[in-house]
Amino acid sequence: MSIQKKFELTAEDLDRGVPQFAWDPHSSKLAVYCPNGKVRIISSEGKGLHTFSLPNVYRLGWDPARAVLALIQQDSSNVSLLMSNEAGPDSIDTGLQGLCFMAWSPVASLLAVGNTGGDLMVINSETMKKVPVTGTHDNRIIDGVWTASNNLVVIGEDQVLSVSDAAGNVQQRVTVKNVPSSLSVIDFPGHGDPSSLANVVALVNCGTVLEH
Repeated sequence: MSIQKKFELTAEDLDRGVPQFAWDPHSSKLAVYCPNGKVRIISSEGKGLHTFSLPNVYRLGWDPARAVLALIQQDSSNVSLLMSNEAGPDSIDTGLQGLCFMAWSPVASLLAVGNTGGDLMVINSETMKKVPVTGTHDNRIIDGVWTASNNLVVIGEDQVLSVSDAAGNVQQRVTVKNVPSSLSVIDFPGHGDPSSLANVVALVNCGTVLEH
């Protein structure tokens, strides 16, 4: 099977700097943030679908369950949500200044966001309900992953690994020995309660050390 180029975005298209991009769950649309403050939605054939302005985008990602694009910006408390077939995003004020983390649940339309102060919140993109997750971290959120059982595993700059459920209840808190840089979660198939964490392993990347 040969590899074929479908389309190309040149430096002229993207402006100077490093772009950010993310495919939607069906790989039918590509979201690209350009350093000039433009967000472009492009079809898999390279056709431009939407373009809108949103400066200083820090991270973007699609809801695995629905065609919803979430974006967070540097030095902002707002989450921008672009619904399917809409030209521009809606904005939700989380009240959390300095957003630096976001992660979609793989099994529900839930978006977790966190900030540089260690605050966390879960947003339902269907109802727009906001649920704070309290008592987990007191420093910058580094990384986080939802499990298949819809639990949120988060690592912070405070060297604390926390596990919370979708309702914002803290299940576990564990201190790691080294300063973390990223997090991975492995869900092993198992029996019994599907919400159990017994079959979940969290791997914390601490640079030269891997903790679990």
